[in-house]
Amino acid sequence: MKIGKTVKSELKKAYPHVKFSVTSDHDSVNVNWTNGVTVKMVEAITSKYKLGRFDGMTDSYEYTNRRDDVPQVSYVFLNRTISDDIYEAKFKEYKAYYLDWEGLTDMYDSSIHMQGYCPKGFIRHQLSEVCL
Repeated sequence: MKIGKTVKSELKKAYPHVKFSVTSDHDSVNVNWTNGVTVKMVEAITSKYKLGRFDGMTDSYEYTNRRDDVPQVSYVFLNRTISDDIYEAKFKEYKAYYLDWEGLTDMYDSSIHMQGYCPKGFIRHQLSEVCL
């Protein structure tokens, strides 16, 4: 679909070092990438392609962003994956920094929680605002 190509082209122009996978259908665009820029940075570009938002309280879609200058869909889904090598490096760094983590054998150990997250979730949360 044309909107997928349009979104991918704009993302590639803004962030040429990041490899984006963009798919689309009649009502949505899915953007996937590994490492690189943050979700907020991608959302700053892709938000104009979204017609509005779904309001779960009223179980209805609100058309709050209609534009005539760009093609639009109801939903734009963004999915940033962090590679295993980044997770492993951060786990080693945090294990040396946080005393509670000394006994952990891996980041999947849920016996320790940081700010309500297991170790891998905590690392993902910490990296969510970081360009990789």
